[in-house]
Amino acid sequence: MPKTTRHNLVTLSAAVTPEERARFEQIANAKGKSIAALGRDAIVQYIRRHDRPQQVQAETELSKRLDKMDNSLRALLAKTVRLNGQILYISLIPYLKGGLPPKPLKKESYQGLWIASEKFAGAVLTKPLNEMTPDRVELERPQS
Repeated sequence: MPKTTRHNLVTLSAAVTPEERARFEQIANAKGKSIAALGRDAIVQYIRRHDRPQQVQAETELSKRLDKMDNSLRALLAKTVRLNGQILYISLIPYLKGGLPPKPLKKESYQGLWIASEKFAGAVLTKPLNEMTPDRVELERPQS
């Protein structure tokens, strides 16, 4: 809190019961503060508590937006991993199955490879990384 001086303060009066005054003086003495300083502290705390619901609401809205962004990023990451799994599958075929097919693939064969690559990509998302090494990958031989 910035340092206050007499010339930038205004006077504020409050009516309290004699018991409240006595208790307030006890608290001020225990804290080593004047009644005026303790009163200022109490008002500042009240103002901060009053402003707190607005801050909490803003933090809640921000938290919701961050959660939504986090979920979007998780979905994007899953799609990226799945796509990379499909790319890995297709790129491993020549090395694990004796080279490229001698002639272009028929449409049905290509579709079969696409489906197999989707299955492989699903396995990439669910199996531990050490189970996905090329020597452990089961690939179907493309039909020519």
